[in-house]
Amino acid sequence: MAVLAVFISRFHFSFFSSFWHRDCSFNLQMTTSAQHSCSHIIGSSQEITAVRRTIQQISAFYVNVFLSGEEGTGKELVAESIHRFSNRKEKPFVSFSASLVPKNQMAVELFGRVPSTQDEESKKGIIEEAYGGTLFIDDIEFVPHEIQGQLLQMLDTASIVPEGAFKKRSVNVRLIVAARQNADVLLKSGVLRQDLYYRLNAIQLSLPPLRDRLSDIPLLVKHFLHSWNEECDQQKNMSDECIDCLLQHQWFGNVRELSDVVMKSCLLSQGNVIGIADLPQELRRHQSAAEIRSSKKQLKSLEENLLKQALRTSGYNPKEAASKLNMSLSTFYRKLKLYNIPTKLHE
Repeated sequence: MAVLAVFISRFHFSFFSSFWHRDCSFNLQMTTSAQHSCSHIIGSSQEITAVRRTIQQISAFYVNVFLSGEEGTGKELVAESIHRFSNRKEKPFVSFSASLVPKNQMAVELFGRVPSTQDEESKKGIIEEAYGGTLFIDDIEFVPHEIQGQLLQMLDTASIVPEGAFKKRSVNVRLIVAARQNADVLLKSGVLRQDLYYRLNAIQLSLPPLRDRLSDIPLLVKHFLHSWNEECDQQKNMSDECIDCLLQHQWFGNVRELSDVVMKSCLLSQGNVIGIADLPQELRRHQSAAEIRSSKKQLKSLEENLLKQALRTSGYNPKEAASKLNMSLSTFYRKLKLYNIPTKLHE
């Protein structure tokens, strides 16, 4: 299992894998104009199409953005996409996950530090690292009120005061924050400061959970399999029965969970076609429902072929064809219409 975990970590290709260097809780990326596209936000559902449209509409305007969505819905991906479409695209995109940083270290990570003794080291905060670009703070609900107040002051004055410093330093960042719950819940619980929220609520964008856009699963699976095949020089595919199983799952881990499932299935499958037996055990419980749908699909295909064969052998005489199938003429015509099967009488 340890070897499997290392392999998964190495070849993780989900939306949430970074193609740039990660350092602890934040990362820094210089994006280029060649990357300006929302094509990496996979899906054709109305929900995800609306998200892509909103990204393109708001990116060009210098406004702060509040994102909300469950874990694994792609909040960082959306924040980066907003940056890619903006006029700040040539400047850094810096991502900071507040849930991964101890509260007593958060101020230094964000605002930096000027040494007050010889034993201390100078540290440049990530707000200054993002100068001219975009700062994305994920899990804003984990940021203490005092630091939220410092962020508010930064937005009001376009300046910060690093720890140990006496002079303000000018900053120039677009701020995008994200939370796992919507703003109303955070405000009622007192986790989010109202004054900061009022500065962040110019644009609010809620990301749909995967269970609300199940129709996107086949496209997402295709995307993940393509990435796997490119990375590992393989030709993996997934059976229709497997896709049916995936469509029955609740996906509380959202797209991140789906990407992990596809990757583990690629690792465990012996051949090029991933079958139900290759899925993690928690998904195999959906097998019965998937098999029922598969059987229904096979029966429909068989019925369609029988109708076509009866027409051919009867010289395209519907009455005779219906008699061959021991079926009333009205039922026969209804099934022809259902399967869109033409006859000479219909032409």
